[in-house]
Amino acid sequence: MLYKYLSVGSLSFKSILENQEVYFSPPSKLNDPFEIMRNYTFPDEDEIKRHLVGRGAKPKNLERLMPGAIETLRSNHKLLIRESESIAERAGIFCLTPHASNLLMWAHYGDSHRGVCIGFDIERPFDPDFGHGYEVEYSDIYPNVSVLELDLMMAARLYGQKKLPCYDDVVTKSLYTKSTHWRYENEIRYVRTLLLGTGVGSMGFPAGKVKEIILGARASNETYELVEAYHKKYFAHAKLMRLEVSGSRYELDYLKSEPEY
Repeated sequence: MLYKYLSVGSLSFKSILENQEVYFSPPSKLNDPFEIMRNYTFPDEDEIKRHLVGRGAKPKNLERLMPGAIETLRSNHKLLIRESESIAERAGIFCLTPHASNLLMWAHYGDSHRGVCIGFDIERPFDPDFGHGYEVEYSDIYPNVSVLELDLMMAARLYGQKKLPCYDDVVTKSLYTKSTHWRYENEIRYVRTLLLGTGVGSMGFPAGKVKEIILGARASNETYELVEAYHKKYFAHAKLMRLEVSGSRYELDYLKSEPEY
């Protein structure tokens, strides 16, 4: 089970509960200004030679090809970086977590415990509806991305190739790496990229994907009544629960379905 925390006033609240749609956001619309930050590394001569062979050059021609290859990479690397970042920005991201009662998540994303948390039955690493989803990697430094890898990816895109050996590595570094400050989220990301024919935008999902609807410990009567109406209309199969503050520990306790106010 994977969870999405929502404030009642958010666009996602109505979109998910009323329209059964989730939104895959571009990196710039997420709340971390460090999204898709990377260190770009320029290759040494041996790496360039291996790159040329990988692109089809014959070993006997490498010495002749090297000066032109180096000059081309030096003149094109800024263009490659800009194009790569443009592609990354047009990727759609949907963020989830495996935890339904994380105190900080409720405070930061659940409207200070006044909102809701939606439990989705989504498979990993691939779900037929949501696509590919992986755990975010947390780091204190930006990930390194080789200019050669960008060159290969741009060439593949130009010639209509969908997949390359370096593709997963570059995408992971670009879209699945965040600062260690965010480690508490244990984030699971589902990403739709242009290289795979999708990107930013709304996506409908079967109502059966929702298995739990959890109200925060401070959710109001009005919020419960609104959520209950959505539950009866679209998600009667799902568990409806709420949380309350523990009487003895810094924890949240689950109450049974159909909470009483």
